[in-house]
Amino acid sequence: MGDDRADAPGAKYVLFLLGCVYAINIADRYVMSVLIEPIKTDLHLTDSAVAFLTGFALAVFYITAGIPIATLADRTNRTRLIAVALGAWSLLTALCGLTRTFWQLVAARVLVGVGEAGGTPPSCSLISDYFGWRRRALALSIYSVGASVGSMVGASAGYVSDQWGWRSVFFVLAIPGIILAVLISLTVREPPRGRLDAMAAPAQAASFWDVLRYCGHTPSMLHALAGSFLYCVWAWGLMWWTPSYLVRSLHMTLTGAGQSLALMNGIGGTIVLFATSAIMKALSGADVRSVPRFIAAACIIGTPASIVNDAPEVFDLWRPRNFETGEYLGPVRLRDAIAHVYCFLENSCWHCESI
Repeated sequence: MGDDRADAPGAKYVLFLLGCVYAINIADRYVMSVLIEPIKTDLHLTDSAVAFLTGFALAVFYITAGIPIATLADRTNRTRLIAVALGAWSLLTALCGLTRTFWQLVAARVLVGVGEAGGTPPSCSLISDYFGWRRRALALSIYSVGASVGSMVGASAGYVSDQWGWRSVFFVLAIPGIILAVLISLTVREPPRGRLDAMAAPAQAASFWDVLRYCGHTPSMLHALAGSFLYCVWAWGLMWWTPSYLVRSLHMTLTGAGQSLALMNGIGGTIVLFATSAIMKALSGADVRSVPRFIAAACIIGTPASIVNDAPEVFDLWRPRNFETGEYLGPVRLRDAIAHVYCFLENSCWHCESI
């Protein structure tokens, strides 16, 4: 192993920016679940049409575009890729606010999905090259706080929609993404791949088929992927339909539903993430098997809680840990693509649960 005591210069700053990127990514997704009711009313949609819009339009194209993009990220400048992808999907998010028909909105969301595919996989890989392996789990946990912050920001869309209409939400959401894209392109440097993993010559970039072969012949990776799929089945279902449940069944306003979900996901989820980050830091001196063991414990704790009480924040117990497993199990040259395989499974579940 390389020197695990020395992180790359500017590691904390880069982690903060990438966490913000992740927050914007999640906020963009969460916004659609919060805005289901006003969009459905304005465009005269059925629940089936809403499911097509929220699931197929973004998830399918995220999936199909993401694997080639992740493979590209293993070969090219990741910092530049993240900045371009963020800027592109932010502009396309603003375009969603200009749409006037169902199919126009579907087309805009499809393009947003293609852009968002260039966010998470290269970000996870970049973090792995800024932080030594003993602090990598903690860094990825802090990065995953972006999910809690993003869901809280997305939940606030209810207030903006009640005040100025649902289209205004997309304009507001696009602004910070564009600013952040410029900031990343100007201030974040691309580190050498695998600098903190081993004192060895860089491996050649892998092809997409190399990724599939590696996953297919690594039992531990297959087990982690299977767990990812099963856990996401209920997690994304909670995310998509909880706002509509609060509005339809409990007769809450979008503002009220958004405030409730912001507290649940933003504050509750952040507390859970920081608590588990502290646990991971305590485990950092142990062998790497502590990570999958912790994931198993998180699944055991989270599943009953979600059944007894609608508690989507328990998803935060598991998700960053699963990314960490991929970073540990995968070789340096496959990290971007493996991260996207996780995203592939998550978004497959996302599509199923929106239906």
